[in-house]
Amino acid sequence: MPNSPSIATKAARGAFLLLATQAFQLGLQFVGDIVLARLISPADFGRVAMVMTVTSLAMQFKDFGLSAATIQAHDLTNSQSSNLFWCNVTVSAILTGCICAAAPLVQIGFGKPHLAAITVALASCILFAGLGVQHQAQLVRQLRFGAISRAQLIGLVAGYVAAIIGAYAGLHHWALVILQTVRHGVVTLGLYAAYPWLPQRPLRNQGSWSHIRFGSSLAGFDLVNYFSRNVDKLLIGRIGGEAALGQYNRAYQLLLLPIAQVRGPIAAAGMPLLSSLQHQPVEFRRLYLGMVSLVASVSLPIMAWLAVHSLELTRILFGEAWLPSAEYFRLLSLAGLGQPTVGLLGLLLVTLGRGARYFQWGCWHAGAMVVSFLIGSLWGISGICIAYAIANLLVAIPSARFCTHLSPVSTRDFLSTHVVPGAFTAAAAGTSWLITSIWPDKRVYLRLGVGSAAFAVVYLAQFLVLPSRVEDVRWLIRALRRRHVVA
Repeated sequence: MPNSPSIATKAARGAFLLLATQAFQLGLQFVGDIVLARLISPADFGRVAMVMTVTSLAMQFKDFGLSAATIQAHDLTNSQSSNLFWCNVTVSAILTGCICAAAPLVQIGFGKPHLAAITVALASCILFAGLGVQHQAQLVRQLRFGAISRAQLIGLVAGYVAAIIGAYAGLHHWALVILQTVRHGVVTLGLYAAYPWLPQRPLRNQGSWSHIRFGSSLAGFDLVNYFSRNVDKLLIGRIGGEAALGQYNRAYQLLLLPIAQVRGPIAAAGMPLLSSLQHQPVEFRRLYLGMVSLVASVSLPIMAWLAVHSLELTRILFGEAWLPSAEYFRLLSLAGLGQPTVGLLGLLLVTLGRGARYFQWGCWHAGAMVVSFLIGSLWGISGICIAYAIANLLVAIPSARFCTHLSPVSTRDFLSTHVVPGAFTAAAAGTSWLITSIWPDKRVYLRLGVGSAAFAVVYLAQFLVLPSRVEDVRWLIRALRRRHVVA
């Protein structure tokens, strides 16, 4: 791991930079999705979503956990980095070939035309992304988050511009395929431009196997986790068809926003710093809990606000045709309240180098989700949504107990970070819902504005009622800026 005096300062700047970039990307995605939703039918979105339940599995697995192994490693030679690069490329190439070969089976499995061609086209994304795994990991290792943000932002813009042009040209679902392929290709080119490293040829006996074993545990977790997160889409694709899946997928993507846009940047910036503190339990504990508290304080109100105002937002942004997705989202939102912070339990295990336990957690957690989907499917799409939400709530505390066992962080520590933001989120959501329910004016924009203002006032009142909340935020910023965290 890098050990310069400025590592904490860079990590802090990186966290805020990634948060700002993710917020900007979120805005671009909203605009891009709004335009595409007006140009492309829910059925077109559903066709691509069907294929992505398959290709996204390979996209998750192409990393093989080796990016985390690179970041978490204390010492890493150029030969080891090169071996990990070629391992990523090999895995990505094999996965691309397997997905292309399985394309006819995907079409037969869903019983819809055009899916084989879409599958082959999207398979190229796997290879594009795999070529950039180690370059991005090295940039994270060097805490060069600005370079990563630029590459991701340029790739996102290029993808949406190409997709919108394709949609205007009448390419229908192919516009969404263009979005993915252009985005991944441009991001990888941006990473190469930022870190122009050329790997050497693979060499034996370089000590790479320990990193590969650690990465394989993480890859195993990604595999079972992905499977559990896509069984619902497979079931819905069979039960309701492509249009229903397009509606559900829109709701599920909205559910993932706080996870991707809030937890993702904080975890990415904090991973190198936490890894460097893994042998300093007091400093590790307080910094980790500060990160959990920050994620909870941001993600809980976002998820609750989206749930309360999902109907108004859907009407304004996507149109009446997408209203079923708002109903699905409301049912899913209970699961989204805990997911952003529960996911940080994985960061705890990874930064402590406990890859095997991380995989074990993934197996039983995934099993619980799959069972919930199968039970919920007996009552249709709404049943799947409700069952998923209930299952996430039921496994939250057992997950905390399992992941914090023999770690510097206790289960009570982890759960206590949710009490204050959770209470104020509930009060804010209830107030906002009550006001919008009895508001006499039928204008959607006005109801959304009044309800959102009420939500913000009630939630932010915690910083007046509890001044210690402000000090906690200030401490986290100061701690990240110092090389050593003061308990």
